[in-house]
Amino acid sequence: MSLDADHRRRLEHASGLVRFLLPFSAAWALLSLFLGAYVSALGATIASLGFVFAILFERRIPSLWLRSIWLLTTDLGMFLATIATHPDSYTAFLLVFRATIPISVFSPKEPRLLRWGLVMTPILIWFATWWVGFQVLADFEIGEDLAQRFFAPLTGISVFAILLFEFAYYDRLRQSQVADLEAAKRASDQANASKDRFLRSLTHDMRTPLHTITGYTDMLVDAAHAGEPVPADVVQARSTHVLAASHELLDMIDRGISLAALSGEGFDVKPETVRVQALMADLLQELAPRCEAAGLTLENRLPDDLSLVADPAYLAVALRQLIENALKFCPRGGTIWVEAGAEAKVGFVEIAVCDDGPGFPIGREDRAFDPFERLGHAMGEISGSGVGLSLVRAQIEAMAGHVGIDASYGDGARVWIRLPVVTA
Repeated sequence: MSLDADHRRRLEHASGLVRFLLPFSAAWALLSLFLGAYVSALGATIASLGFVFAILFERRIPSLWLRSIWLLTTDLGMFLATIATHPDSYTAFLLVFRATIPISVFSPKEPRLLRWGLVMTPILIWFATWWVGFQVLADFEIGEDLAQRFFAPLTGISVFAILLFEFAYYDRLRQSQVADLEAAKRASDQANASKDRFLRSLTHDMRTPLHTITGYTDMLVDAAHAGEPVPADVVQARSTHVLAASHELLDMIDRGISLAALSGEGFDVKPETVRVQALMADLLQELAPRCEAAGLTLENRLPDDLSLVADPAYLAVALRQLIENALKFCPRGGTIWVEAGAEAKVGFVEIAVCDDGPGFPIGREDRAFDPFERLGHAMGEISGSGVGLSLVRAQIEAMAGHVGIDASYGDGARVWIRLPVVTA
């Protein structure tokens, strides 16, 4: 459990605790008034006001000071109640249990000196009153008989109630930690399973370009050993296949290395104003031959004046990956297009890569961005490393943007990118 989560839970516990203690302090004040113990009633009233103050100003005053205030007012109230009642009321025991509260309502990242000071305050009060025999006032407002009949039972009920509340808190905390550990284990198991699938698929996918490289290279070497003349156009064709397979293999390796780098320093982003139309023109020129060879149409539907803030190199890589992903899944005769979102989040510009292919499996859109995930579809498994969309998400988020899949899109797939607008 992270420190932030632990801190939030302690604040929630403190908020619940003051609401739990308020009825007990109010009951103590009413009983004291009924028996004519005005100093004791004053102490219980001060403690009650501290709880009410904490509830009313929960969102208005820094929580560190708010918790300190109601703990100190509780100390003052308990001190007055202790010196006003006979020791047989066992009121002093409340100070001992009060000393344990800062441990549960303050997190380790908060000032240690303050935390332990609030632990020691009721202990010092108890020790000082014990040292003088609890006889600070000339006479006890509540004598031995009333203390035993009324206040001792109320003290016992209060102590056991506080104990039950604290035990319930720690039990909930234990259950929450167990749930967090189980969730972390499931996530780890899923990640390990995904990595295993990734390694198996990568091994399989690497064989195709490797076979291409070794096959055409063997043909060229065999021809050279045999002394057979090889026409220049044949050499060029075979060399082109070898070069294309080498680039495909290098791309697989680069993606794996890039994804591994995410757990390290991440990306060195250099944001600037990007004219998206110019960037898309270069991408279209680069990817058009591949789309044409696959029997697909690639269209640019972006407005000419579209600008945003991004690292142009990373934006180009992300858009290229989304188009290549659509190219893999879109059937022959289909269309891939890039458009601007009609409605984007305030302060952001939306760009979407769309296609009229089979789309993403319903209900599994979010998993498409998980590392090593390869989602199948109606047309069968598609080769790939399973890291492309993970890299897209990492790159876009590194540029203070967002990426997602439009689950409500009709026929095909629509993957959107949102990046900050250009400000004056």
